[in-house]
Amino acid sequence: MISQTDQSFDQPVEVLKFGGSSLATPERVQHAAQCIQRRVLAGNKVIAIVSAMGSTTNDLNQLARQVSTSPSRRELDMLISAGERISMALISMALNDLGCPAISFTGSQAGVLTQGSHSDAEILDLKPIRVVEALNSNKVAVVAGFQGVDPVTKDVTTLGRGGSDITAVAFAHHFKAEYCRFIKDVPGIQPADPKWVKTAKVIEEVPLIILRQACEMGAKVLNPRCLELASKCQVKLHLGSIELDGAGSTISNLELDSRKPMFLSVLPTVLEVNDKHETEILELQKNGTLPRTLTRYSFEGKTYWVTHPDHFDFYASKFEDLRITYEKLQLTAVIYSNQTSEKQSPPSINSIYLYNSFFVDNIWVQHWLPDADLKECGSSIFQLAWSRD
Repeated sequence: MISQTDQSFDQPVEVLKFGGSSLATPERVQHAAQCIQRRVLAGNKVIAIVSAMGSTTNDLNQLARQVSTSPSRRELDMLISAGERISMALISMALNDLGCPAISFTGSQAGVLTQGSHSDAEILDLKPIRVVEALNSNKVAVVAGFQGVDPVTKDVTTLGRGGSDITAVAFAHHFKAEYCRFIKDVPGIQPADPKWVKTAKVIEEVPLIILRQACEMGAKVLNPRCLELASKCQVKLHLGSIELDGAGSTISNLELDSRKPMFLSVLPTVLEVNDKHETEILELQKNGTLPRTLTRYSFEGKTYWVTHPDHFDFYASKFEDLRITYEKLQLTAVIYSNQTSEKQSPPSINSIYLYNSFFVDNIWVQHWLPDADLKECGSSIFQLAWSRD
């Protein structure tokens, strides 16, 4: 378990995590610096955890493959960790230009101690001596996420894709921050990808277990390992836009005691109909009715149905009329929570995979559909998301 500091500060410590899209251009870097300055002026000591700018990590990976057919994981860590070091230095420069004292630290300088597995390391503990010194000197500590150091070999290690999220949660826990705040280019967690569903609204409170399952299944919201760490360490998370105006989504270990829909996976998938990107939406009407135009499929002599006994929940409607060209279909349905149900089961996301318009033998279905009165559930969106592998 990551330790917690016994250091006391005269102001609350706030941990802000900036993703790559929030730092993709010099203008966005300056905007992020202004956001940090506002939090300092509001009376906070700030630790900013930063990702690499934009596509830097992918670009460095491609560069490595251009010079080596099989680069060692150690050297890849040395190369790829440079992306976050660039971001930390630029943010620090921008803050100092604003008259907001700041100092940047690599993962090793910030005391992020990891076990020695390159490209997929785990944080063992934090010994952020220099970060504490910076905060006590009224400076913003800008820390490179995604990376640490093996205390035995002294080698730089990286935490795997999305590892900056893990760094942020670790610092929030260590410094006993009220929230670990994730700064995104969206206003919060939404029940469907806002690029495809313009009317998707922000979900103000999301149970951590629900978000974790969604992310494990492909929703690019937060790193699933960071959510696992947040659950273990009881760290509350907040996800919102760079304005930090109080809006956004709060993620914590909420009790699943509601009978309303809690979350719909935000899978980054695309519907292709006649070579055009579109999204097919089914809406659960307030009277609790759903379209029951189910379709039967046959494949290799076997017949499969999209059904659920008695009640409801997700229905593939009129696939044959959509004239879809696709290799894989994933249908993700809303989750219901009902603590009053006699049969208690862990909540989970509901997904079905279709290949070439047919179900296959190794179909993966995971669902928990407790009895509930749909009339009490209000209106929710079902997103049918198609993607090519």
